[in-house]
Amino acid sequence: MWFGYYSGNLPLLSQCHEQQCEALGEHHPDSLMVLHLQAFLHYDQQQHADAEALFRRCWELRRLVLGAWHGEALASMSNVAACIQGASRLEERIQLHRECLELKRAALGDKHPSTLTSINSSAVSLEEQNTPESLAEADYLYRECLEGRRGVVGAGHERTLWTMFGLGILLMKLQRWGEAEALLEECVDGMRS
Repeated sequence: MWFGYYSGNLPLLSQCHEQQCEALGEHHPDSLMVLHLQAFLHYDQQQHADAEALFRRCWELRRLVLGAWHGEALASMSNVAACIQGASRLEERIQLHRECLELKRAALGDKHPSTLTSINSSAVSLEEQNTPESLAEADYLYRECLEGRRGVVGAGHERTLWTMFGLGILLMKLQRWGEAEALLEECVDGMRS
């Protein structure tokens, strides 16, 4: 991520956030943006627990200030889910992705790029759960996301290709070899273009 370039500036960013909170208040959009950036920097450095705590605080404040349906609040919610690591918390991550997806569908619509990202994130988490039910749901969500991304950003877009790749790998897990091979070939061809 490009945030790695700024990783040495975490202490400075933290100081900036403190000063902004003193001057503008913790609820000010600029203070919230710096808090969000701090969380991203922690995430970029694989400091998931710190990132999660900061994203949760940002999510809490954005829900309070902007409302639960606001795009920035939903982005913070998605980022909290992305920070949740480990098999012991997988169910929590899946549930948070589901709630976020439900809110994004209602607030932004099924074809909004942010909603499509949440569909893909939900599919990835469900695939990780690796039960017959979760794999079937992941298959459905990957396909929905792939169809949406093809229509919204195009078949050759990087995000479309990554969704295609994820679905191809899932199909291999499900031993649907012919389907997987065709999809992965299409994905590779798209990446070469």
